[in-house]
Amino acid sequence: KDFQAYMKEYFVVKQLSAHTRSLYNRCLNGFSFDDKNNKSRTREILMMDVKPSTLKVYVSKINAFFAWLISRGEQIRNPVCDVFIKTKSQPRKRTLSDSEMDRLISYARSREDKAYTLFILLLIETGARVSTIMALSLNDMSNDRKIHLINVKSNKDYDYTLRIQNEEIMSLWKRRLEFGHLWNDHPQKYAYRL
Repeated sequence: KDFQAYMKEYFVVKQLSAHTRSLYNRCLNGFSFDDKNNKSRTREILMMDVKPSTLKVYVSKINAFFAWLISRGEQIRNPVCDVFIKTKSQPRKRTLSDSEMDRLISYARSREDKAYTLFILLLIETGARVSTIMALSLNDMSNDRKIHLINVKSNKDYDYTLRIQNEEIMSLWKRRLEFGHLWNDHPQKYAYRL
């Protein structure tokens, strides 16, 4: 097979989205089964005028593809196996203190819009992403206090059993059942208020 055919097979095997395939095409453009060519192409990529984080993504995609080729028995050297890109470490995401959490819960409970209260309590209780909570529908909670969540980013689903605010959340959820929908018009508005 030629290099392009292997790329197409890789995309199918890994079930890559169109966006990710496009990124791989940019990263692998100019590579081939010629180790000398690949060494030269790697130097070109490392000299690109891009942010270190972008370069790190490029190198990781190239590394993943060549590792896959080698695992399939291709006699080729991984041109980036020894490349390490140093990037600035990201600051740790700060968690809310107990007093901040209490203030947020108090504020949410004081709201006339109880869908907002439910939204905030679900975020705190589950620790899920805003997009995951926004994607919930009325039939995602069972009587045994389990909420069926779908991580919108990874498209993986899981069940979460309520613990902390369970009575209040169950009560608010049941009140939403009477309305026939979990969120008012556009759930995004709850996220924008945060």
